[in-house]
Amino acid sequence: MINSSERVWLVLAGADKAGALGLALADAAPADVPVAGVRGRQRTVFFIDRDAAAEVPEGLLTRERFWTAAHELPEL
Repeated sequence: MINSSERVWLVLAGADKAGALGLALADAAPADVPVAGVRGRQRTVFFIDRDAAAEVPEGLLTRERFWTAAHELPEL
């Protein structure tokens, strides 16, 4: 049902989510890490804090894929 959505936004906060996020981005099996199977039809965005990003290689944390507390919000 979730994967039939055009856009999916996921919120991950805390160090206890760091391992799951890292595994999901490394293409772990959804049976092992359920968040690895979540994909919006057009876009999937993870909103994460620094603790959740702790085990994710810097190169995978692109602004196109993630918004973290380290990013500033654009001026409106």
